[in-house]
Formats: sequence, structure tokens, C-alpha cells
Amino acid sequence: MKIISKMIQILLKVLFSAILLYGVVLVWTNDVNIKELIESPFKRAFHLKSKVDYPNFRAALIGSPQNYREGIDVNGLEWKSDYREVRLNITNIAKSPDVTNFRVDLQLPAGVLKYEIIKEFGFDNLKVSSKTENLNIGNSEEITKIVEAYSNHLHITASKVFSDCQLYLKLYLKMTSDIDYNYVQFDYSVIDGNGNKKKGNFVYPITYRIIDDFVSFSVADKTIRGRYNVIESMIPKTQITFKKDGIVE
Repeated sequence: MKIISKMIQILLKVLFSAILLYGVVLVWTNDVNIKELIESPFKRAFHLKSKVDYPNFRAALIGSPQNYREGIDVNGLEWKSDYREVRLNITNIAKSPDVTNFRVDLQLPAGVLKYEIIKEFGFDNLKVSSKTENLNIGNSEEITKIVEAYSNHLHITASKVFSDCQLYLKLYLKMTSDIDYNYVQFDYSVIDGNGNKKKGNFVYPITYRIIDDFVSFSVADKTIRGRYNVIESMIPKTQITFKKDGIVE
């Protein structure tokens, strides 16, 4: 019996050593989360779920350090003194699950003349849009002038966005002093640690100032709580002047 007992002890030691060696090799050769490895049996036993880090989408608006001379052609636009070139960057600074039904609404102190995608990855079915329309100026008898106008809102949508996404846009804006409240809004859906779909909605205020020919934007770090002003405006390409006699210039 003593011999059998010693053999069992030896076999158990060998087995334990083999398991320990296997664990060391596994950790050494793979990206293993030790905390998660230890907690996983308890999570399975008590039906617990891992904590999910929610997305933290951020936007940055960066004005071009130099302006163009009035009258020259810039990407198909005849440049005016109140035009500005701005870069919009959108990233997710959290290591979060992928999101769906992604939407961005950007309210600006300017009409969006034109935009182009400089760089993008991590977006499925990405779409960028901003409204342009013709304004009919006149009276009840006749239209005396048709003016092209541009929305102060830029919209971005994607059916799915991955956690390491990056989007860089170049915007050409016609600045205006008529809009004094601006923001960037993020909407999306995400699956939490319990498998439930949650909706995210975050709105960050934007401030700006113009020094000489340079426009500087600042996007707040803290989201707006409660109500905020949505201003839908169409900015005319050329100034409209109404005279007393009804003539429009």
C-alpha cells in the first residue's frame, strides 16, 4: 500500500508540474489576461459578465494656419475673404466594442461650401452630407434673384464603426456671425456586457474665434446636459441686400 501511495503522490506531482509548465508557456507565448483567466470560472458559475468600456468619440476642428488670396481657385471654389479651410478629425479614444447606427451632427457658425474625405478607416457604409439649395428672392409678383445657399450642418453616418476608427475631413466654410451656438453630437448603438443593446447620445459644445484670417475652434471635453439649441440655417453664397423700394441686390 505504501508503494502505491508513493506512486500516486509522484504521479500527482508530475501532473501538477506539467500543468504549471503548460500555464507558464501559455502566458509566455500568448497575450493572456491573467485576471480574466482567474475570474472566468466564477463568472461562468454565477453568470457574471465582463465590464464593457463604452465608446468615447471625440471631434477636433483645426483651422488652416494660412488663408488663400481672394479670387484664386481653391478646389473648384473662387475664394472669398470670409471663406475658411478647416480640418475635422473624429476618433474613439476608448477601447470599446464596435458600434452600430453611428451618426454625427455638426452645427457650425458657417455654411458648408464643400467637404472631402482625407483619410478614413474603421467605418462601414460611411456617408457624409450637407445640404445645398437655391434661395428664390423676390416678392409676390416675381422672383428677382436666385442665390445659392449652404447649410450650417454637416452629417456623418455609418452602419458600423470599429473601436480603432479614424476619420479626417477637409471642410471649406463660409463664416457667419449670425449663429452663436455650435456643437457636435454623437449617436450610436452598442451591446453591453449583458448582451443588451444600449443607445449613446453625447453633445459637446463648440466655441470659436477669428484672429486676423485665422479661425480657431475649441470642442469642450464635457458633454451638454439638458436642452441645447438646434439652429438650422442656410447661408447665402453672396450677400443679400433688401432696399426700401423692394429691390434686392
